[in-house]
Amino acid sequence: MHQMDDISKARAVKSVLDPRRKSSRTAAINAVAKRVGVSSSTLRRWVLAAESAPAPKRTARKSKSAVQFVGDFDWVGVRDSGIAPRTCSALGGTEETRRRFIRGAEALGLNTEKKPIHPQQLLVSDMLAVGLGQNVIMLPRRSSKSTSLIAEGLGRAWELEDYRVGILTMTTGKAGRARFLKDVVPVLERKYPDKSSRPFKIVKSAGQERVEFLQSGGMVCWLSSIDDLIGEAFDMVILDEASKADAEKAEETLSAALPTLDTRPDAQIVVAGTAGEFRTGNLLWNWLEDGHAGEAGILEYCAPEHTTIEDIESWETTLPLVLEAHPGIGTLTTIERVQTNWRTMKPEKFLREYLSIFGIEGVSNRMIKPDVWGKRADDGDLPKIPERFAVALTVHRDQTVASLTIAWRDEKAKPHAMVIMHDRGVAWVQEKVHAFCLKYKVPLVHDSLGVVLVETEALAQKRPQIRFSPQSTRNITTAAALLVKEIDTGHFVHHNQAAMNDAVAVAVKRRILSAWGFGTTDPIDDITPLEGAAMALRAYDQDRPKQKFVPNF
Repeated sequence: MHQMDDISKARAVKSVLDPRRKSSRTAAINAVAKRVGVSSSTLRRWVLAAESAPAPKRTARKSKSAVQFVGDFDWVGVRDSGIAPRTCSALGGTEETRRRFIRGAEALGLNTEKKPIHPQQLLVSDMLAVGLGQNVIMLPRRSSKSTSLIAEGLGRAWELEDYRVGILTMTTGKAGRARFLKDVVPVLERKYPDKSSRPFKIVKSAGQERVEFLQSGGMVCWLSSIDDLIGEAFDMVILDEASKADAEKAEETLSAALPTLDTRPDAQIVVAGTAGEFRTGNLLWNWLEDGHAGEAGILEYCAPEHTTIEDIESWETTLPLVLEAHPGIGTLTTIERVQTNWRTMKPEKFLREYLSIFGIEGVSNRMIKPDVWGKRADDGDLPKIPERFAVALTVHRDQTVASLTIAWRDEKAKPHAMVIMHDRGVAWVQEKVHAFCLKYKVPLVHDSLGVVLVETEALAQKRPQIRFSPQSTRNITTAAALLVKEIDTGHFVHHNQAAMNDAVAVAVKRRILSAWGFGTTDPIDDITPLEGAAMALRAYDQDRPKQKFVPNF
């Protein structure tokens, strides 16, 4: 058995507690323990310790701004008075950005004794004030998520010259129009009853719903469909109820929304919603993952992600989860009303709506279909290493396993992949990989980012020197697409190796920037052989030998 660091231990425990598992607790512990290389009794102790440990105190990252008050409004005091979100990226906020939000909120009838501004709403504004291009927000139902975003949009369009905001509700265009006519228009008209003196124009025509600000030239548009995005230019696009869209609609929406920001400096897109019924292929879930990885601004209120139906079987166990996860309790809704809904709602829906726990249903996002993969197997003996091939080193992000994989094309141009080395940990990498590359005089293909660099940088110090072929992120996504294409078209040949088969079984589609690559649902899963096969095949194709020039006399 090998030693594991705290992060690897935590991920092993998380895998056992994953609510998507259909097996018993004992079966889950046995399966995960075998995969990570520890005894079942050891892993069971870790799980019990994790379950009995007190929950860590959650705190939002404080703003670097010294601005405490906006006029008489104690912004920081109000913002920091509520429960802390489970995840919050860096906060910004200046007197100017905060004044704009308050102006938008007051236009919606907020900032009064009866309708005060709430802490989570100020966190929304300060998180967006950092200015990151991509942002994700998840709040439970009845916590003013949509109102906060509308207030932010109205304030910006009111005060910034030619600032354009597009809001698309990803359920139906009718839902977006209903919110505009029910929650926005009546408040604006009550606050400014005289049309002739209003500082804005309200357009209610179906398909053209918007608020135009006369002095700044800015506007906030409520979009009816994806088509309303095409050909437009926006400074801010808000995709609300993002968890409700299926994978196909989500991809189509992003394809239409992102280009609208291209020509506007400092443009932002915000994906927002409550937890959805499924995870894989879910736009909100995917962007939350990006936020956790530091690739997007994020504000997330939710219960611990391993929370299951069993945890809310009694109100005594449910109450503390609600109080910890829902920022609207006591202000926007009451605990009595939540308790009533707990009694009447299906548990799965209660988890989504009030605790922000995603369901486990969903579209499949497997990269490689099992039946197709099975047809590509060569069950004969492993072939000899060919005269020309490419070789790739891949290391699991936890450094729990590494692979050395080669790829080549045969005389019929059919691509092959074969695992040469696959073992736990990385202690073996230096000597064995160095010896292999020296023996066959081939450059070592590897990712230009990530933990593999620890190994390649050490290999670069060894003598005799070997050559390296680092692959960019674009190279890696192209490599994944190439390999999937070769498998789907029936050209690819693999040699039925257990490590490769296991990798294919758990590989799913992972969004990388604007493209796709290989990923896993469970961070413990190992897909290093598959990643290596893809990189090696692309490198092989890119390094074809030059044909010798033969003069024709």
